[in-house]
Amino acid sequence: MGEALSQFVEEAQHLSSQFDSTTVFSIAGWNVSQYVLYMLVALVLVAALVLIAGRKLTLVPHGKFAHIFEFGYNFISEGVGADVIGEGFKKHVPFLATLFFFILTANIIGLIPGAKAAMGTISITWALAAISFIYFNFWGLKELGFFHYFKSLCPSGVPAPIAPIIWFLEFFSMVIRVLTLAVRLYGNMFAGHMVLGIFALASSVFLTCGIQAIDPLTGVLSLPWFLLLIAMTLGGILEGTGALGVVVDRMTRSVTSPGGLILATLVSCYLMTIGTGNGMLSIIVPARAFEKKFRDMGIQSRVLSRTLEDAVTLGIALVPYSMAAFFIVGVLKIDAMQYIPYAFVNWIVPIFSLTYGFTGFAIWKINKDAGNSPAESEA
Repeated sequence: MGEALSQFVEEAQHLSSQFDSTTVFSIAGWNVSQYVLYMLVALVLVAALVLIAGRKLTLVPHGKFAHIFEFGYNFISEGVGADVIGEGFKKHVPFLATLFFFILTANIIGLIPGAKAAMGTISITWALAAISFIYFNFWGLKELGFFHYFKSLCPSGVPAPIAPIIWFLEFFSMVIRVLTLAVRLYGNMFAGHMVLGIFALASSVFLTCGIQAIDPLTGVLSLPWFLLLIAMTLGGILEGTGALGVVVDRMTRSVTSPGGLILATLVSCYLMTIGTGNGMLSIIVPARAFEKKFRDMGIQSRVLSRTLEDAVTLGIALVPYSMAAFFIVGVLKIDAMQYIPYAFVNWIVPIFSLTYGFTGFAIWKINKDAGNSPAESEA
């Protein structure tokens, strides 16, 4: 068993070194790494595909190629623009669609054996985060003005005694958002590749060493890793087929209060997080499943967004076999159980979510004015 662990550690270190940035070639003293190279490839591909798709624009798209682009554009326009931004979203669709197609293309390239996803280095995700940070602050200042923009950082309805504290926390959150956006995108891409590699290594190394040494205990150690791979795959299948949505619908039939709805959302998020170890999947699935229920109860979608963040963004780091935990362990060079008991914020924040739900504090309602859609009312 000791030999198997040593081999596993050695293979894992070798796997980690494969993601290091290396210079492919230099141009006038400027070193081009493999990540920058694949970023340029993604940029050229996106530009070429958009030019080809836009050559023959028709009212009714013809061909699979045009339908794919229309589907992606509609996803951004309706799913992100109309539902999240609300009124006046159309002017932001070109920027959002550009980011969407670039990141999508870069990640698809990363799936090719031997290739690298451009998001695998924090320098590129930092650049994308900086562009997004400048963009939304520019439009916020332009639409609301300097005073009203910074005043809007504190949500309406917050009691006056704690309003300065909430404003300061929101302002600090906005300032460091360029960092958090960069780290989250980088962490998702890097940890995603690493966790799959680690699971595959653990399954193969322990099983191989167990067979070679005729050691049942070593061979059994490969089983949990293999089961986790199956669980993550099964989670994606259940989400794609809509089966998880049916389960969540059954869970929320008897929910009649905001507190009960938030509790059900938190439980679903934690079950998804523990079952799959995938933070992205644990946010997307409950978000899609609970969105209608929140709207039916007249609660704004930002309450759902906050609840998902409280449960998954913070809770995923408490799951020792999750992507976030592997990332933290790799950076801090410690075992997961050495930091999990002391991650006080991660444990405490969901309690605030429940408190908000059962007291009604910071549970923003949809203002269903005459003629306004829920998205427009939220805006």
